[in-house]
Amino acid sequence: GVRLDDVLVFVYGENDRIGRIIDASSAQLSPGAWILHGAWVSGQDGHVTHHDAYRLVTTLTPSQIQESFASPETLSFWALPHFIRAAQSAGFSALRYRLYLYSLLTLPALFAAMVFMAASFSLKPARGGGMIRIYLISALSGFGVYYFTILTREFGQSGILPVALAATAPAAAAILIGMTLVFHQEDG
Repeated sequence: GVRLDDVLVFVYGENDRIGRIIDASSAQLSPGAWILHGAWVSGQDGHVTHHDAYRLVTTLTPSQIQESFASPETLSFWALPHFIRAAQSAGFSALRYRLYLYSLLTLPALFAAMVFMAASFSLKPARGGGMIRIYLISALSGFGVYYFTILTREFGQSGILPVALAATAPAAAAILIGMTLVFHQEDG
């Protein structure tokens, strides 16, 4: 993770325009910089220069590179915001980490929604009959919420849905379903 071979680096400037292109035979990560060996550097003007060792400043550390491949679930809740900022400043995508953070933040609302749903299934007295139907509907509702959570997470990770919507939609939908079921049981 700290040594790369056959390296091609695009250094972007303002307005996401390529400022320099660096083609090197190898790169070694040292504290505060990548040391590129056998580097050919071409600027915006098209002028190409050769450097035996070229220093490219970076904020990356070996542990950050290792963590960038780690699953979001392996990081502490308290470390996620810092890791997201570090990954974004280094140019890595932090989409799945942001989605996981927002999902953790909406988890209490999802738990409250599940309580609403459970309350709606427990309101009907057992002596009225139809308990098998209630058990079946409650199990299917739980699986439906779980499936919808997984579906919105996948849409969020692929960029189809905004991260905030992908994280909050399952909790909001489950709360609305649970409240609808409770009100229907109470009012008929």
